[in-house]
Amino acid sequence: MVNYLIKKRKIKNIHLIIGSDNLIRFHKWKSWKKIAKLIKLIVFSRKGYDRKGKKSTVAKYLKNKIIFIKNKPIIISSTELRKKEKI
Repeated sequence: MVNYLIKKRKIKNIHLIIGSDNLIRFHKWKSWKKIAKLIKLIVFSRKGYDRKGKKSTVAKYLKNKIIFIKNKPIIISSTELRKKEKI
């Protein structure tokens, strides 16, 4: 999908926004290194995950190329949001 946006749609600045809870698992994504090179990664604070996220495989790989956002705690998960949307 990222390649499509870059090559076909000519989009140059792609930002991926994830929570720090997903950052600790990002290295398990298919082609994560390729994705990380093509996008700008923005990570929002998630209660209990920030420290682990900053020490994650991806954070070490990208060094200072991740933008960490210190936001108010987000209590609800995206899974919970999707469940509420179906109701």
